[in-house]
Formats: sequence, C-alpha cells, structure tokens
Amino acid sequence: MASIEFVFNNHNETRAVTDEAALRQEEGNVDDLIYAIFQDGICKRMEHVALKESASGSLSTGTSPDQCYTVQNIPIDWLNAQTEIFAVANADATLREHLMNGTYTIADDNAFLQQKVNNQIDSLARSKVYDLLIKNNYQSESVPTDGKLHYLPASAGHHTNTTWKLDQAYKFKNYKEFCEKKRMFALQPTITNIYQDITIDLQCRLICYQEKKFNEEKTNLKKQEDTNHAIRDYWKANKGFQRYFLWRATEHTSDLNKTARESQTAQQPQPLMAGYFALKDDYPSEIKVP
Repeated sequence: MASIEFVFNNHNETRAVTDEAALRQEEGNVDDLIYAIFQDGICKRMEHVALKESASGSLSTGTSPDQCYTVQNIPIDWLNAQTEIFAVANADATLREHLMNGTYTIADDNAFLQQKVNNQIDSLARSKVYDLLIKNNYQSESVPTDGKLHYLPASAGHHTNTTWKLDQAYKFKNYKEFCEKKRMFALQPTITNIYQDITIDLQCRLICYQEKKFNEEKTNLKKQEDTNHAIRDYWKANKGFQRYFLWRATEHTSDLNKTARESQTAQQPQPLMAGYFALKDDYPSEIKVP
C-alpha cells in the first residue's frame, strides 16, 4: 500500500514568496478537502473529508506544521504513469456538490474517448494472442515449454535458455489469470521478477511469431466496433469515466479582493485551493500533491 500527502502550503517548492513574515499574512484554515484519484481516466477513489469536523480539526495554509493531510492505504497498482491526482480545499457547498455528484456528457468525437476505444481494441486483440501463446508455452511442468525466454528488442534470435518450475499457486491458464496473479503477488520480489520476464517474453513472441494473428484480431474487433459502437457507448456511460472529464473541465472563479474586504483581517480565512499531480513511471515513493 502507498500513501498520498496533500500539502496546503508547499511554499518551498512552488511559491515566489518564501519569507516567513510574508507567508504569515497568507495564513488561513483548511476546513474541507475533496480529492480524487484517476487511473487511465477511471475514478479509483473520490473522497470528501470534513476536516473541521474531524478529530484532527482544521489544518493551516501557513507556517504551522499542521499543513498536510495524508491518505493511507492506496493500492500500489493504482499508481503508474496513467495516474492523475486532483484535490480541492475549502470548496463551497455548490462546488462540492458539482464535483461529487455532477454529470458530464461525453461527445462521440471526444479525442480521449476515441483513444480509449482504440486502446481497448488493441488490448483485447493482444489478450487473445497472449491466450494462445500461454496455452502453447506456459502449461507444461517447466516453462516456457520450448525453453526459450525472449528479451527486448524483439527478435527470434533474442532469447536465453531459461525455464522455471512454478508452484501451483503461481501457475496460470490464460492472460486474464496471469494479470490477476501479477497483482496478487506484486509484493513478492522473486515471483514478481519472473512474471516480468514472462511479460516481456509474451510481448516478444507476439511480435516475432504472431503479429499477423494480432493484426487480424484487431481488424475484426475494429469492424465490430464500427458497426455497434459497443466499446464507445460503454465508456460514455461509465460514471467513473464521466467524472474524470467533469474534474478536468471544472473551472471556478471568485472575486478574492471582495472576499478579503469582507474579512476583519483583510485576509482569506478559508482560501479556495486546487492541486493536481500527474505521475510518471519514476514517481516518488512519497507522493505530495501541492
């Protein structure tokens, strides 16, 4: 499991003003937090945290050490280069309702939707070919059956003479089961390394020996999609996918000077803040969202 830290005053990294006296003039409270974790456009978790009403109470935007909120127990497989994290602090009731329960209509020609459809067609075709490769090469007592473990860059001659005898718990009958086992044993280094080598072997075998089959599967799936638009319509109706576009498209403006004038201290007591963090392949072990 991983953790994500939401930082309400990350001034050492992101602010032009670093003088402590000047920063104190900007101090305010964080009474409320909404965050959402998206992976490949799918909402994995969205949560509203009423900090003011919690045991910890409101947090600070200024020089106080209590300026962070940490979310624990994030599944590690939610975090990769397709992960985006959004956060909004001190949203009013209208904005909070919009982010938590609002709706978004995705147009048929939306570029990200079209990319999603194409990616799924590719994934489905790849899965069909991997099923065949697993049936032929990963069902014997010692695997791969032919004793050849391929490596990148893919070439028929790029392989080592390698086999394993997998315990029953680690065996798999098809690609879906293989992916499930990879997630199940993700924290066991030895089998994780073997599964990674098998993943590369499957990729190389597809390119070297089954590329024609792969292209045929893609063509057939594309024809089906062009006829019934089943994949497109599925994602258009997916609530988690809709929520991604809702969060990406949301804009909020307010007159900060007017709010400050109405405050006795001429400051922002509960400033509205937003944070965003897109992960890369080499994301840090401690994720901070300013």
